[in-house]
Amino acid sequence: MELAPLLEAAGLPGRFRSERRLGGGSIADVREITLHDSRSVVIKIGLSATSAGLRPPSGGSTCAHEEAAGLERLAETRAIGLPKVLGLGVYESRTVLVLERLSVVQMPAPSHDAWPRFGRALADLHSREFGRNDVPSVFGLDHDNHLGRTPQDNRPMVEWSDFFVVRRLAPMREVLRSTGRITEREDSILNRLGSAIPDLLPKNVRPSLIHGDLWSGNVIATEDRGIALIDPAVCFADPLFELGMMRLFGGFPAACLEAYVDRLGENRGSVGLEAMEFRIELGRLHHLLNHWLLFGREYAAQSISLASRLAG
Repeated sequence: MELAPLLEAAGLPGRFRSERRLGGGSIADVREITLHDSRSVVIKIGLSATSAGLRPPSGGSTCAHEEAAGLERLAETRAIGLPKVLGLGVYESRTVLVLERLSVVQMPAPSHDAWPRFGRALADLHSREFGRNDVPSVFGLDHDNHLGRTPQDNRPMVEWSDFFVVRRLAPMREVLRSTGRITEREDSILNRLGSAIPDLLPKNVRPSLIHGDLWSGNVIATEDRGIALIDPAVCFADPLFELGMMRLFGGFPAACLEAYVDRLGENRGSVGLEAMEFRIELGRLHHLLNHWLLFGREYAAQSISLASRLAG
């Protein structure tokens, strides 16, 4: 692949000193580039949404645009470490996102105080307001995006229960049905849960800006910013929804989660933690269903067992 036109499309010189491939996901080709001025940057090369087999996001942007917008929105909070967005370009059918190269260090041990600091920072992120004229009063976002390869419909809604059922649960059920990957019994359990959710969720859940895909592979330890976040799939959601993905595959020490809950309680009071376990497990179910969509029925039994338990 010729990198020069991609780099130039993102506003960088086409010539560079060296490159090396980094580990990345299935959508982007991730590389570290050393420029002639000795700066090192990370570039993520991807296909346009349609070329990658994804639904084009609203506004005709690409997955790279979504990621850049998510990082910049998170950066507005000044609550947590992130790489800076340095450039974004499109050349023919490919996109390139240029990110600051963070000074990565070994992930701290579970007992290290970096983890409680990260938990408090995440709670502060979830508690941020966005200015008198831009305080989010609805759930969603001003554009759609993707969770992995799964489209996320972010059209705003006022109630969290409505947003989850209509914008998250219903689209996943529809894809599972239309592709023949779910039985009638399994679908009826998800339908029963969807009907029960408005009565099971508190009515006073306040929207928070969440990372949206917060598993351990999307956190990195840095020299100067503590534990930082990468690869977001942001929207305004229930803050405890975020903990569902953190719980799904583990990797976050108990001290981190305890510090998060304590700080969120300080910031939002006891109301912010009402029905906490149900709200976290709803987030875990969401990501289990997404893995069912992406990787197959390996995740079906666990998804349906959890959905049945949550429906009562």
